[in-house]
Amino acid sequence: RNKRLVPSLPENEDVCPNDAIYVLHSPQSGIIMAALRLTRSKHNSEYCFLRSLCVSREHRRHGLALRLLNESVKDFEAGYCYCFASPHLESLYQQASFLRIPKGDMDHLPKWLFHSYQSMDGRWR
Repeated sequence: RNKRLVPSLPENEDVCPNDAIYVLHSPQSGIIMAALRLTRSKHNSEYCFLRSLCVSREHRRHGLALRLLNESVKDFEAGYCYCFASPHLESLYQQASFLRIPKGDMDHLPKWLFHSYQSMDGRWR
């Protein structure tokens, strides 16, 4: 397996003790090819949020994001996983079995996530 958990992060108010970072290294060079960060909800441990996912430019379009996403979400063992997807990445998340929530159905989200969405939505405008 090429995934590794980084057990701790520098002290930062944005870092939650419920965070996990998964990293995919090149078996030949040890170079980081992809990484993602998941956060377990402090309100309900069954929920997690994908905070970030990145793949190095030279390793894109090889299925690494999908592989890392599938393995890490499974390993993290949350019942529900959410992310705020950029439109050009929606197909990636749909391949990983994420379901798109129409804007009109946002009130069905957990409250903590709905408030985060409203905050982010305001920043993107």
